[in-house]
Amino acid sequence: LLGGDELSRHERGQLDRVVRTGAACGVHLVVRGIPLPADPTVTRIVAEPGDARVGAPPGLPVRLDPPPPAALVTETCREIASRVNAGPPPMPFTDLLPPPEQMWKDDSAHGLTAPIGEGPHGRPVLLTLGDYPPHALIGGPSGTGKTNLIFAWIGALAARYSPAELEFYLLDFKEGVSFARFAQGRRDPSWLPHMRLVGINVNTDREFGLALLRFLAEELRRRADAAKKHEVTKLAELRAVDPTGHWPRIVAVVDEFQALLAGRDVVAREAADLLEDLARRGRSQGIHLVLASQDVRGIEALWGRPALVAQFTLRIALPKALRILAERNDAAQALPRHHAVVNAESGMTEGNQVARIPSASDWETWSELQHRLWRMRPQDAAPARLFDGDAVPRLVDAPDHRALTPQGR
Repeated sequence: LLGGDELSRHERGQLDRVVRTGAACGVHLVVRGIPLPADPTVTRIVAEPGDARVGAPPGLPVRLDPPPPAALVTETCREIASRVNAGPPPMPFTDLLPPPEQMWKDDSAHGLTAPIGEGPHGRPVLLTLGDYPPHALIGGPSGTGKTNLIFAWIGALAARYSPAELEFYLLDFKEGVSFARFAQGRRDPSWLPHMRLVGINVNTDREFGLALLRFLAEELRRRADAAKKHEVTKLAELRAVDPTGHWPRIVAVVDEFQALLAGRDVVAREAADLLEDLARRGRSQGIHLVLASQDVRGIEALWGRPALVAQFTLRIALPKALRILAERNDAAQALPRHHAVVNAESGMTEGNQVARIPSASDWETWSELQHRLWRMRPQDAAPARLFDGDAVPRLVDAPDHRALTPQGR
């Protein structure tokens, strides 16, 4: 506190109270220019030219160090400000995983639940996909950790549910190959056993994304027919009456999904119709959509369909994300790095949970988990199909071409 205008009677009383009781509560004052009452907790420092005295007169003489260089003070303040702005570091990815002996022990009949990060009080923040909430919307500008969050969520789920309980289909419309590691590659022969399809660089091949939605719509029809045959309505009931059937929950992740809905052409219209049908009816048959985007402000095909948006009750907003949460919910604007707002109430403020997200996307961190799960894979497991929109296939490798060419030449 620095002296200035004279304190009012009320302010004087409050200050004296803090002097008497503050130290016991962990509150300490540094005061200049304001008289303080005589109290055993008050230590007085009298500054003199070149030195100072501590305590009541005559006091203990203290020789003061010279002031630090101005450049050092400036640099130190900048470093402190940088650390404060950066926020806490990401939590360890291993904190999301169950003990090795508990991997693949969870049952997905009634839903999928896994932690995504750590809450303010050290408790895990859980994400659930099931009857409610059925689908998720993820948003965050470039560089805020959207891909890392998807990795963390996929890893947490894959470690808890076996491939018989959970299957992934992944499309990435932005340029890059970060999701290719889920499939078998030349560098690493392992693959994530739960992954059935990985599509990368699909931004130039929207029809491939449409083909996935058609496949999911056909799978939805197949499951609905089976449920009708057994006179049940939900996946949990179908699995109970048909225990020998193959009814895993399906999670379809579409990153930068707005590319699929861009424009007003036939592809965009059919994709929007399929998404709306999958979002509306998929919950009861265990098909869940996770749509992610850097910026959703211009997606008329999505936001012009309130019935579709309403199905995405789980919202995950990364720092500075726009239009992911409810209109007046600006909690994401003040988030530090490595954090996200998790909201299972359609983005309403009362549903906010802040989670510190682990670092999960670097090669070494992810590879250890994938290799462990790969070694646990069933004997008949097949690697995921990998589609690269930038790859140009060779005509001689096409089966139809080889069949038409004498002796395969």
